[in-house]
Amino acid sequence: MDWKTLQALLSGVNKYSTAFGRIWLSVVFVFRVLVYVVAAERVWGDEQKDFDCNTKQPGCTNVCYDNFFPISNIRLWALQLIFVTCPSLLVILHVAYREERERRHRQKHGDQCAKLYANAGKKHGGLWWTYLFSLIFKLAIEFLFLYVLHTLWHGFGMPRLVQCANVAPCPNIVDCYIARPTEKKIFTYFMVGASAVCIVLTICEICYLIFHRVLRGIAKNKSSKSRSLPSSTSRASTCRCHHKLVEAGELGSDSGDDKGHASAPTMTPI
Repeated sequence: MDWKTLQALLSGVNKYSTAFGRIWLSVVFVFRVLVYVVAAERVWGDEQKDFDCNTKQPGCTNVCYDNFFPISNIRLWALQLIFVTCPSLLVILHVAYREERERRHRQKHGDQCAKLYANAGKKHGGLWWTYLFSLIFKLAIEFLFLYVLHTLWHGFGMPRLVQCANVAPCPNIVDCYIARPTEKKIFTYFMVGASAVCIVLTICEICYLIFHRVLRGIAKNKSSKSRSLPSSTSRASTCRCHHKLVEAGELGSDSGDDKGHASAPTMTPI
């Protein structure tokens, strides 16, 4: 797995993330990816080779190991990191779609035409929903993998002795011993703790997005109401001014200018 490529792709998410999103990305790369690459792979690298059982029955050691480790912790964490970080790429793809749409709009109508987006990376419209969906998906993935990790090994601890009973071809009850269980337990708790911190940051970011959206909607409603009052009161004066311009013949001179100003096509931002 090329973690440098993944880091290069996700580094662009910082441009469009909130403060909580930037902290989340730092926690993922420093406390999860870096620890995974530097230390966790070495700790769990000898798990099957040093899994000893008190029997010489052919195949019994492999069957007991598969019974207790249906999937390796290190591979489960790799899948978790991939599934957790990939939803952030949806935001980059959506911004790239907006920029391409803006470029085609400029090509078609010219540089004098109004922009479709004031800022392609601003979280308004469809991009806000894409960002929110990516956060919800990351949160669901974090909870799912923690549940799987807790269910497969009956908790986050790592026992020293594993008993393999009624598993063919092992005779009776076979005792098996895990290599360096204390060290593996420490790294398991560390990775679970880092995942819990990421869950808290994701929940805070979701609450921040929703709260900021509600405040922006309230402010927009207040501004629209304040603008509607003077427009309704000044409608009569505007009509009188327009009537005087028509009588004075000044409207005809301005009609040519009005025709010269082509209105930009109205398009709904996505």
